[in-house]
Amino acid sequence: MGAYALLIGISRFDDPKLAKLNAPREDVEAFAGVLSDPARGGFDNVATCLDQDLQTIRKQLAKLLLSGRNPNDMVLLYYSGHGIMTMGQRLFLATGQSSFDQPEADSLSALEMRDWLERSRAGKQVVILDCCHSGAFADGAKGVVQTVTGDTFASDNAEGQYVLTATDALQFAYDANGTQRQDAAPVALSRFTGWLVDAIGKGLAAPDSDRITLDAVFDYLSRRARAEAAGMTPSRFVKRNSGEMVIAHNPAARPPKLPAEIVAQLDSKDWQARRDAVMQLGKLADQPAFRELAEQAVTDRVSLERDVDVRGAMLKFLRQIGADAAVLDAKFPPPDPKPLPPGGGMKPGEGPDTNDPEPFWRRPKSLALAGGIALALIVMVGGAAIGIRSYQRLATVASYAQQQAADRAAAEQARMAEAAKEAEAAKTRADELLKQQQAEAAKAQAAAAGKELAAAVLQAQRAAAAAKADQAKAQVPPAKDNSKELQGLAEALKQQKAQAALAQQQLASLEKTDEAARQIAGGQFKDCAECPAMITIPGGTMMMGSSGSESGRDRDEGPQHQVAIARNFAVGKFEVTFAEWDACVTGGGCNGYKPSDEGWGRGAHPVIFVSWNDAQTYIAWLRNKTGKPYRLLSEAEWEYAA
Repeated sequence: MGAYALLIGISRFDDPKLAKLNAPREDVEAFAGVLSDPARGGFDNVATCLDQDLQTIRKQLAKLLLSGRNPNDMVLLYYSGHGIMTMGQRLFLATGQSSFDQPEADSLSALEMRDWLERSRAGKQVVILDCCHSGAFADGAKGVVQTVTGDTFASDNAEGQYVLTATDALQFAYDANGTQRQDAAPVALSRFTGWLVDAIGKGLAAPDSDRITLDAVFDYLSRRARAEAAGMTPSRFVKRNSGEMVIAHNPAARPPKLPAEIVAQLDSKDWQARRDAVMQLGKLADQPAFRELAEQAVTDRVSLERDVDVRGAMLKFLRQIGADAAVLDAKFPPPDPKPLPPGGGMKPGEGPDTNDPEPFWRRPKSLALAGGIALALIVMVGGAAIGIRSYQRLATVASYAQQQAADRAAAEQARMAEAAKEAEAAKTRADELLKQQQAEAAKAQAAAAGKELAAAVLQAQRAAAAAKADQAKAQVPPAKDNSKELQGLAEALKQQKAQAALAQQQLASLEKTDEAARQIAGGQFKDCAECPAMITIPGGTMMMGSSGSESGRDRDEGPQHQVAIARNFAVGKFEVTFAEWDACVTGGGCNGYKPSDEGWGRGAHPVIFVSWNDAQTYIAWLRNKTGKPYRLLSEAEWEYAA
């Protein structure tokens, strides 16, 4: 197996419509150093092509893709420069002689590149493009619209093809720190290639693994773009790829360890905690660094596991990572719930006398019985012993299963009771906080009204005193009595206080109405204008799990057991929409993450590309905004509501 790379960088252009780029030369040299490093990329040959014409680039491409390649080889093509898009979504990679208005003559087209890739016998083909469309330039950007789509490099013959791009279809690809650098500016890598060098050269894409896959590189690029709010969304397109494609090694890898909380769950006394830990290991095993550790952790425990569901989850996990089902069943048979007593459970006096030193057929007695009859008696006695033993085993297993079901039902009841207590305590705290806020608001309003009245009276008194003083000096008739005006002012203040009290009553009425909607089954409410619409589900009971006779039933769907929902709870009436998610981002929540809508539109459309961790950030924002105990539904609540 060989690994070969061609790195193309174009920074100078004859056409004034194509701006000069400062990063491509540095990009190529830095990435070539990483791929050539024996401890990291370990590529057999890394060729560079800097500011060359189209004919020279074609010769280099033919050498990379066609010269002596075989299905075990990896080839990597990298380009840093301008991308030009013409009518019909046709992409051209610019050379120094390219014309922006007529790129067909001196540019490398995506159609031609696809032809090169189809003709290559290399089994692993990697294309990395640090470019974008150059129709309209912003300050510091290579271009406007990135033109690679899922069909740009589609190939009918590709065995494993991985395309990485700097942006999605509507974004800039930036030089250096997001600024367009000129000749006098210090030279630096483009943002995308800088992240790429960190991911592979510093091992940041897979710090816990000695192997760096292209999937790990893509995940790292995406995290960096979000963390730096770069206005770029790296994209990938994978065609006919089996397994993970390793691009480099990481000599600085830290020895991987399973998370301590998962190990603690595996050894928990709670069967559900152990089952959940196995599920988490299934996800963790997707990472090569943890696959062997996860397999060993489950293998060490499966033979000791006595819970049917947890054991089934363990065996299912081992089969998913490649273990043979027949070998697993033979190596890990179901454990005996309770050891049988000597003699297969038979009481003294039943069956042969084991204390007799001499078998009955050797005693000095008449052997008048025919051999066939004697043999029949022996078979009957043996069959009776086997039948007793089988009966006792089945009875023991049935008793054990019943006890398991009872224990689980009791645990579920205790869990639901604890959840009910927590919900009641949260409601009490919320009610107390609301009363305290209302009392404080009423106090503040009364104090403000008193201050206004006192100030008005004082002002009137001062005005009357000043008028009397002026009258005495000027020896004019007494000033007009303004007591009626003071009375009118006092009456106006009294009306304002009455209006404030009425508004407070209306607010309390609305809050009671909202609370009533929460408590009434089928009631609908919203905790804020941007919050999702909620509907109240009444408490009750249901049978959870599927019957053992159900067709297509998985082993982890039983046994059936009754679940009690102790009190009403509210669920979202609709899926969370893009508008609701964007309100979270605008309000400073959701880690600022704005998932792509893939062209379907945002607004009232359900939000997509949101992970479990992303959902937790949205829940945290709702809690902070409303003071309500929002959370995700449990498995039982989800099934009950559905």
